[in-house]
Amino acid sequence: MNPLVYFIPPKSKTVVEFGCGDGSLGAEFLQIQPECRFIGVDIDGVALSAAEKKLSAAVSGTLETVNLEANDISKVDCFLYHGRFLGSPGLKAMLQQHMKLLSEDGQMLFLVDHMGYIRNAVDLFRGAKPSMESALTMNELMETISASGMTVVNVQPIYSAADSQWKEDEATKTFVQAFGEFCRHNGLSGRNDIWARAFFVRAVRKTYESKMLVQSILGEALVTARIRINEPNRFCMTEPGFEARAQRGGVKLENAETYPNRILIRQRITMENFREGVEQIQRVTRNGYLLLYELDDSPSRWAENHAKTGYLDFVGSHAVQVSTSALADEVRQYNPEVKVFMNHLEYLPEPREYMEEPSAPVTVFFGALNREEDWTDIMPVINELAQKYGKRLRFRVLADQQFFAALQTEHKEFVGSKDYFDGRYVPYNVYIQTLRSADISLLPLHDTLFNRAKSDLKFIESAGHGAAVLASPTVYRDTVRDGETGFIYHSPGEFRDRFTLLIENQARRREMAHAAYEYVKHNRLLSQHYEERLEWYRELLARLPELNRSLEERLKALAERFNS
Repeated sequence: MNPLVYFIPPKSKTVVEFGCGDGSLGAEFLQIQPECRFIGVDIDGVALSAAEKKLSAAVSGTLETVNLEANDISKVDCFLYHGRFLGSPGLKAMLQQHMKLLSEDGQMLFLVDHMGYIRNAVDLFRGAKPSMESALTMNELMETISASGMTVVNVQPIYSAADSQWKEDEATKTFVQAFGEFCRHNGLSGRNDIWARAFFVRAVRKTYESKMLVQSILGEALVTARIRINEPNRFCMTEPGFEARAQRGGVKLENAETYPNRILIRQRITMENFREGVEQIQRVTRNGYLLLYELDDSPSRWAENHAKTGYLDFVGSHAVQVSTSALADEVRQYNPEVKVFMNHLEYLPEPREYMEEPSAPVTVFFGALNREEDWTDIMPVINELAQKYGKRLRFRVLADQQFFAALQTEHKEFVGSKDYFDGRYVPYNVYIQTLRSADISLLPLHDTLFNRAKSDLKFIESAGHGAAVLASPTVYRDTVRDGETGFIYHSPGEFRDRFTLLIENQARRREMAHAAYEYVKHNRLLSQHYEERLEWYRELLARLPELNRSLEERLKALAERFNS
């Protein structure tokens, strides 16, 4: 994904981009929000021809010549302006015209080149013309936005990955340090970040109520932080006044003057000592923070560790956010303030293109950790069918080396490297590429307390990438419509029958995969749900005095147990 796509509010249902080029940015946003009507505007006829195939509409013109209302655009959630469209002397008047079309909570986004970017300076020293699209300076843009009646709420520097190596050059470091001293000596306190190639400016019709800061301490940063913390944060940060930070280890507690609304989220971290844990909790709450705990697995697997502190991680939080209803029920015995945020896809993958030959091999995907007890009873059936179909049936396995070893077939591949977490994990893009190559995805889970708390994410991922699922009823019965968006099996015998059908009936397999894809498209994208977090956070912050009293009561009761 182009990093710029994450600046567009994912909830936007109508977006107009001035300077759309070939429509690539808009096409990516439509994967995040498929229900959006995305209109591109440009003066490059060749680029517009390409954009027409990717966007809802592509219009030729400039800020002055395009009549949006004539193109049946009556309300816009987001205007996006690239620098080369901002040189008009009538910019202020055009922004005021666009404001009339802007929805109540709509936004205007501006991408403007930074004239002080170090590569621009180097070009000037060489006597060359800097490569820039913008026709005005940042100060000119800010003044024009303000004069038009909009309010700037955020200015974000945009960096180039190509500069990473150059930054480490000793001569470059010396120059940058000297430049910084020059700026300080001459009182140049403006935007003098010479590594910023551009700035992204966010403006709104009205100011936000007050700043909200969400800081997350990550206990597991490799897998779950992506979908539980990082992706939701990225979407929420398109809201005016919202800022998010996530890191391993301790955090610096900010003051109320800078951030009136502050939240600290502890993700998959277990306190080891009761008294030290209580001191940590009190230090956070006395600083005026809302303290949350993020959990996406049943605590039953770590019950011994949690019991040492009386489940202080849950008891000692103002509230707990979890991934499933079953997990919420488990946590409520320690804290009544629990909210379920289901797992969703950040974007809708492009529709799958399959091999058309009916005789093409059928690829089966399995990729999960700690599942041996869940697949042992179906492995004899898998091997039976592997022998029956021979080279027509091939397997691609991630993470579970025991599953791979138990497969009795030559037509198998283990995806992973001993050099990368001993093969137990793969980079997420490798995981997705492997899943996308599969026709069938196996999702076995036995009915245990731990498994019942798991999410249906693997079904959602399989559906998004066009693999038909054969799943256990545990977890998946609540999401998979049996026979329509996938198959549910209740016994090894039923597993054999349905696995055989999926192998032999290509049309049925793809029909179910398509239905599952449509389910994800209309129900399980993060853009359809991320605002639920913002609403819950605001609700909790408004109730903070009440939540503080409840927290104190729970801690007092727990302390009496430990002191008795």
